[in-house]
Amino acid sequence: MLFITFQCCQAANLGLAWIEGPTLGGGPHSRSRTGKGAVEVPFKDRTEAGALLAESPELRRLDDPVVVSTPRGGVPVAIEIARELHAPLDVMPVEDLSTPGKPEYVVGAVAENAIHVIDSDALTALGVTEDGLAQRVAEATAHVARLAKIYRGAEGGAFAVAGRTVAVVDDGSSTAPALEAVALALARRNASELVLVTPLAPDSGVTGYTSVIALHRGEELAEIGLWYDESAPPSDEVAAAAFRTRTANYG
Repeated sequence: MLFITFQCCQAANLGLAWIEGPTLGGGPHSRSRTGKGAVEVPFKDRTEAGALLAESPELRRLDDPVVVSTPRGGVPVAIEIARELHAPLDVMPVEDLSTPGKPEYVVGAVAENAIHVIDSDALTALGVTEDGLAQRVAEATAHVARLAKIYRGAEGGAFAVAGRTVAVVDDGSSTAPALEAVALALARRNASELVLVTPLAPDSGVTGYTSVIALHRGEELAEIGLWYDESAPPSDEVAAAAFRTRTANYG
């Protein structure tokens, strides 16, 4: 198995070089959808993607990592990686900040503990007012708090990451602001190193990570649903049940 690895730095968004990785053209884990307009589908589902990522030598070299998943689609990917690494698993609730009245435009994201990332250039270009932004931040912050209770339960707390290497696992669907908000929230909790692990490497700049481990480049397929034969991610409730089962059985 070949993997794509970025070595990242704070000033340069994404990495300095590619390590050769698989392409969509008939790789060992590609499959074809049949019918008109059929395309190569790299993964059966997110569980398979996680199992393939878990084979990464770079991932296996991480020193005593904590695996932290993004919600929903990231959870089945992260469960496989945490199982293979014999690592603790946590989730980082995060919510995109969409433009009021234009939900297709994302101007930032909010992560746990009200950590948020705002794209000021996008705010200006889209004419978003301070009041409109404040309302969306408040709504997203409340949603993130609900997600934390769904996944960890009413009494559950975040896993301690201070001084630890954290593998942040996503299914390829999170926006750059969401991934940056996750990185910032974990950095505020004093994680020593952040590594982004995803089947689909971001095709735009993401700051806050020392490296990115991926199986495919983001520009190979435009829509996240085309990456999985079972394209729909699990609901938060289904993902949370799987997450709690894994955390209950850890150790």
